[in-house]
Amino acid sequence: MGCGPDGTVQFGVAHLVQRLLTLEGAPWYSGHMELTEEQYQRISPLLPVQRGNVNISNLQVLNAILYVAEHGCKWRDLPPRFGNWHTIYTRVNR
Repeated sequence: MGCGPDGTVQFGVAHLVQRLLTLEGAPWYSGHMELTEEQYQRISPLLPVQRGNVNISNLQVLNAILYVAEHGCKWRDLPPRFGNWHTIYTRVNR
């Protein structure tokens, strides 16, 4: 957690992703917080390498985190398009 240039509190993955995607001045917010494949490729070198038998990609996990941050919902309320909520919850809490 930290303070933004305007004095507002900035925290979490959503803020980190926003900062990374706007480093070159490209807008990232298109009405909902979800990364495109192109945006994900820009930040993927900064993410941990997936290990083991992984059914859900880092992109899906990031988009699920952004969904929860944007909508303020519980992990159990994630739409099925993100995959199994418990799998995502487990990956986030590693």
